[in-house]
Amino acid sequence: ALFFLLCAAGWTLARRTASRYLFRPVAEWCQLPPKDAAKMPESAWKLSFYIISWLYSTYLLFFAGYPFFHDPPSVFYDWERGMEVPQDIALAYLLQGSFYAHSIYATLYMDAWRKDSVVMLIHHVVTLTLIIFSYV
Repeated sequence: ALFFLLCAAGWTLARRTASRYLFRPVAEWCQLPPKDAAKMPESAWKLSFYIISWLYSTYLLFFAGYPFFHDPPSVFYDWERGMEVPQDIALAYLLQGSFYAHSIYATLYMDAWRKDSVVMLIHHVVTLTLIIFSYV
């Protein structure tokens, strides 16, 4: 649990660093209007994470040797209660779960507050709950 929280804090640190040294300078270089320049780091961060997440998930589905894409029930073949989760899949859980824990913090303290921010908080809590319970 401590490592999970450290990873969530790591996402927050990575976002602050990327926003300060990469996304804001790019927004200035593109000469975006102030309103768009303020939103650009947040959007670029989410785009970056979801590209990385999608690429890793694609790797797991198609190149890691699992038959899950072509044979979805194979997820449950030879399943036993308490069995070890393969490390590459556990890493996917860690990355996704810690990102959604970070997203709860980010929605409250880093993102611009919007009309749907409460809905986003609920979404992040529900998603994190589903990730945790599907792992356990």
